[in-house]
Amino acid sequence: MTRLFRQLLRLSLLVIAMPMQASLIAVMEQDNLRINSWLDPVEELVTGQQISLQIEISTALKWQGGTTIDHVEIKDAIVLQREKFSVNSVRNEEGKSWLVQLWTLVIYPQSTGDYYLPEIAVNVAVVDNDGNTAAGQIKTPKLGFSVLTNPSIDNADWIATPSFSIEESFDHSLEDIKAGDAIARTLVFNAKDLPAMMLPSMALEELSGIATYSQPPKLVDKVNRGDYLAQRTEVHTYVIETSGDYLLPEQVYYWWNTQTKSLEKIVLPEYKLHIPSTGILSAVIWQALLILTITAILILLLIRFNVFQKVALSTRWQEIKAVISAKASNPQKELERRFKDACDKGNEELALAILYQGLDSHADNFHSVIRQYLVKLNNQELIQQFEVLMQAIYKKQDNKQENKQENRKGGEKDKKTKDTNIRFFAENLLAAIKKSKAKHTGWLAKVDLTLN
Repeated sequence: MTRLFRQLLRLSLLVIAMPMQASLIAVMEQDNLRINSWLDPVEELVTGQQISLQIEISTALKWQGGTTIDHVEIKDAIVLQREKFSVNSVRNEEGKSWLVQLWTLVIYPQSTGDYYLPEIAVNVAVVDNDGNTAAGQIKTPKLGFSVLTNPSIDNADWIATPSFSIEESFDHSLEDIKAGDAIARTLVFNAKDLPAMMLPSMALEELSGIATYSQPPKLVDKVNRGDYLAQRTEVHTYVIETSGDYLLPEQVYYWWNTQTKSLEKIVLPEYKLHIPSTGILSAVIWQALLILTITAILILLLIRFNVFQKVALSTRWQEIKAVISAKASNPQKELERRFKDACDKGNEELALAILYQGLDSHADNFHSVIRQYLVKLNNQELIQQFEVLMQAIYKKQDNKQENKQENRKGGEKDKKTKDTNIRFFAENLLAAIKKSKAKHTGWLAKVDLTLN
């Protein structure tokens, strides 16, 4: 009985639908409904170039309800309906008034060869002056186009667009960089007549001594008066782990100018980074030597001009010794104070930089490469702590504002939770270093950096 009921229901629905479809065909036969489609452009097409598929539907009656276009799939091509609404207009032909809907789809061929567009189903409904409605599907005519091989661009990765630009910026000067610094590099790619997902991305190379953390790219597509605009924003943070000379290689991006029919390129220059040793003890020694040199010169001048007095010299010498002693006394304590202050203020990025400087200042052959040292220690727990800490600081920069708001709402509890991340890691790292039997940490094991 159930099966028989289903068959009867299907037949009933078919009988109901047939008059509606037949009436829509009759409307078209009476030349009161038209559909047409075309491609633009159709010549000298290259892979990835935007091709507009225009679908025009017009009626001499009145529209009833909304018009929709069925999903379109073409092999080896991306088809998008980027505009949600049609462009509506009125046209007069031989004294007959037509209501016109112009719909736009865009096609991006992904390979060379011949492409054939199937008939595209459009769901429409019209109503005549007597209130009779005709609804159903009408289909566009079949179309085709060809994408030819272009010898000019076969050997390069490129995009096809009438306009392409790249904006690059650094949040930190590339001069006077020291170990522990973090430099955020932002690239903004802009193109026309292209979806953001097809924009190129920056090629990153691994640099020993510099850790790179990248935020998820931000993709934005906009439609402005029929122009399709795409934007891709990337933020890469370089964390300087040790002193040395580094090269950020140049970046070359090729693009096929669909207006001039020529291959162009944008070159981002290379950047050379010189990271000097940031040893605090070394700086103190140089300061002391400079003061001693100046003092010796003054003494010689005073002796030569007979204005030197023993009491005055003794007093001045005591003052100089006090200055040198104050400068050279226990730089570890100064590091501890700066580290604690950064943690108290919730600035984990600065606290991490101070930790790098401390390791670079007080350890032979350590070079502040924490990640490499943790691998030598074979301490998986510390390795995991370090990666979680670094990603929390540098890989999620776009959530900073949200985190600040959450911290304000959560009060001191959230702040303490955040601050303990770098403190906890520093304590564990220094404890592991002191326990290590490795030769290159022999001097470091004697250094008492209680960063808590």
